[in-house]
Amino acid sequence: MKKKILYHFATDRNGGEFRRIKRLANDYDLKYSYHTLEVVILPVFFLFSGFRFRKTKLGSEFLYLPIIFPFARFKIIRCLNKFLLSAFSRIINSFYKPALVWGETHLAYPAVQYGNFRKIIDIHGAYPEELEYIGANKKVIEEFHITEKEIIKTVNTLIVQSETMKNHLLDKMDGHIEKEIIVYQCGVDTDKFDYNNTHQEITRKHLGYVESDILFIYVGGLHKWQMIYETLEIFKTFSDNENINYLILSQDNPAPIFDFCNKNDIKRVKVLNKVPHDQVSAYMALSDIAWLIREDVILNKVASPTKLGEYLACGLPVIVGNVSENWPWVNNNEALFCIVDYKDIPDANQRITNFLQIPRDKEIIRNIAIEQLSSLRDYNSL
Repeated sequence: MKKKILYHFATDRNGGEFRRIKRLANDYDLKYSYHTLEVVILPVFFLFSGFRFRKTKLGSEFLYLPIIFPFARFKIIRCLNKFLLSAFSRIINSFYKPALVWGETHLAYPAVQYGNFRKIIDIHGAYPEELEYIGANKKVIEEFHITEKEIIKTVNTLIVQSETMKNHLLDKMDGHIEKEIIVYQCGVDTDKFDYNNTHQEITRKHLGYVESDILFIYVGGLHKWQMIYETLEIFKTFSDNENINYLILSQDNPAPIFDFCNKNDIKRVKVLNKVPHDQVSAYMALSDIAWLIREDVILNKVASPTKLGEYLACGLPVIVGNVSENWPWVNNNEALFCIVDYKDIPDANQRITNFLQIPRDKEIIRNIAIEQLSSLRDYNSL
């Protein structure tokens, strides 16, 4: 059997990034019959930060590869980090003799760079632009722009999460990339996400709601780019209605949400932050409409949000922002998506009010998720 080495950074096993890595690795091995060595790149600061990393078992064999912090301010540390990753990986690659070496994101590129084997990098997103967005060190940003161009020139295959991301890379390379580019969306497992609630203990009554209530839901992180506070500002008008509620499922600290709601007199917002991943679908199944507003910046334009597919697979229509016009499955689906400008709250409120009046069939919504955003569709794209 052919051998493959998968290099990826340590990440939260319940996060969307890891689920993509796992699904992509499993699909590729299943389709092309590879024996895989999984190498987890573990920054040493994780050992002192309380980060709990468990073996992920994405391959038949497993190794840790320790490195220094990849975003260090001082160039000498960043260079040492790249040297260690490159040196250790060359030893591993020489010993294992793979037919294919696969790196997850720009950060794993030094592990893939050298050797006589097929090279694949899963780009994930507009990484240099994301660093610009979060205000990272300018020299670090410049280095990652250079790394991205080196990746495009060196590897045999690039994997991206959307057609928009593919076009973004082509634009950066003046429309000319000679390498194979595979679009592998962040697809949803439609067997795990469904509008049928199989957890009998999770009910509206259990949550303090009645069947006639309208229940908005948001599932995900509370970072700036996820626009959670903008959704709360839009929801404020609806919160005056005792039959309309907002449920948030997030692993992040909910205290800032409570503070924001108290300061702005936003009522009927409930936050649950200890929901196991296998129960998330049940809470979605209880809901009526979902939020997925993202800031209109390049890192969101090129995205393929897994959460969108999960919402649809559970039969939920979705409120989205203007950036969603870059997501091809949103266009011409006005019954499923309410596109709002989060900066124009009165207009957003009116659009949502009208949107709630449209009758819908959850099975029809689910079928769109299966056809457009399922993990099976991703498998067939490889």
